[in-house]
Amino acid sequence: IFILIFVYILQVLSTSPSNEEALFEYPEVDRCTTIVVGAKAGSDGPMCTHTADCLDCDFRLSKVPAMDFEEGLLRPLYLYRGQYPATVSYNRGTTWHPSNLEGTPEQVQAWGQESTIVGHIPQVKHTYALYESGYGIMNEHQVAIGESTCASKFWAAPVTAGGFARIEVREMSKIALERCTTARDAVQMMGNLATEYGFYAADWSGGDSSKGEGGEALTVVDKKEAWVFHVLADDTGKSAVWVAQRLDPAHVAVVANQFIIKEVDPASDKFLYSANLWEVAERNGLWSKEKGLLNFLCTYSPRRAHPTYTIRRVWRGLSLVAP
Repeated sequence: IFILIFVYILQVLSTSPSNEEALFEYPEVDRCTTIVVGAKAGSDGPMCTHTADCLDCDFRLSKVPAMDFEEGLLRPLYLYRGQYPATVSYNRGTTWHPSNLEGTPEQVQAWGQESTIVGHIPQVKHTYALYESGYGIMNEHQVAIGESTCASKFWAAPVTAGGFARIEVREMSKIALERCTTARDAVQMMGNLATEYGFYAADWSGGDSSKGEGGEALTVVDKKEAWVFHVLADDTGKSAVWVAQRLDPAHVAVVANQFIIKEVDPASDKFLYSANLWEVAERNGLWSKEKGLLNFLCTYSPRRAHPTYTIRRVWRGLSLVAP
């Protein structure tokens, strides 16, 4: 196992398709890590973890009840905000309700009665009960999600900041848990939302900060399957590129702020992906058909100046599983 881990680390250290690619510097202060376990690798079926390692995020836990809606209504898409209050809404249980805000009168007035809305999607007639915090956690059908923000070569800003995108990973994870009963369906729904409405980064201030927060990885499980999902903006800032891989039942994977999916085999039922996965890579000179299968990690992940920021966590997780 140590030999396999060492080989993996060497591969990660050389993720760039070109040795001339500039390394990027990023203030490595948040270390969100998610571990996903296949159906036969654990004692209780598929499972995933999530450490939301944030300096000043709103960590309140909310139980959102199952709800029914009239036909023709719209569901708002809220602008990402990590700090308190992450969400202000009348429609997501008591935790995020405006009456539950705590602060000075000036703060409460500034926070308003609802979070900033960047768009809407059609509402469904029934949504499932779920637990959520900064991200969606688990719904009543035992679909669960873990998260780790990843560096990416492309990033986009929301429409409120001069961009074109309207959705990010927090809203995607919550919508998936509201509407899906399987991990596979959740992955497909999140991918469809990202490509249709445009995916924006957790940081859209620009430069290496946005590159460092430009992509996302989610681990998604249900009672039978476990998946790893990666997403980033496309090169237009109006859509997204994404891929997902089903974890082999006896395997364990660790995501530590860096994409981990490598060769994508379109002939395998282990993969789901956006239709533009190869097109975006090819027109930006990141991949060509002559290179064979597209390696998602090498193609869409930039090289870090300090790669141990991610790989030491991956190594430690795998070494504990198979010492």
